[in-house]
Amino acid sequence: LPISIETNMDEIESYLLNGEVFAKTSSDDIPGLFKDMMQKLELSFQAMERQYRETVNSIKDIIYRVDQHGNLVFLNPSWEEVTGFRVVESVTIPFTEFLLPEDRDSATEFFNAFMEGRADQFQRELRYQCKDGGFRWIEMSARRITDEDGNVTGMAGILKDITGIKETTEKLH
Repeated sequence: LPISIETNMDEIESYLLNGEVFAKTSSDDIPGLFKDMMQKLELSFQAMERQYRETVNSIKDIIYRVDQHGNLVFLNPSWEEVTGFRVVESVTIPFTEFLLPEDRDSATEFFNAFMEGRADQFQRELRYQCKDGGFRWIEMSARRITDEDGNVTGMAGILKDITGIKETTEKLH
């Protein structure tokens, strides 16, 4: 699709084809100008993407995303620190498989209600199994993810390790 850019010269029509910007103009310098602009935009995008990745990977809480079926599709590295399971061996597995068996049915029921819109918030305290055989108390919170047509495609949120809080509360009672 043509785009037009106003400069101090005449209006220039440019076209993007296979990642190359072509301009209709009498000046030979304009295509180079567009190429430089595109390179600067690409470098800026790469810097923003690196900053985003560094931020997500440095957060202590687990950032996660599941698809509409409850399968894990994204986990930040904190998942490994908290559960001991590697991210690469965990994605594509239903999040409920990592819960203690006693918590799975209620979590599945609540997940389904949330995904169908019968529950407005997803916030639960659940026990997640760890690779070493133990478990951690996790506060799971989420928001629905929708596509451009408003269809629910999954949920994303935070898993916060609250084991220390739970243990302290138990000792006080």
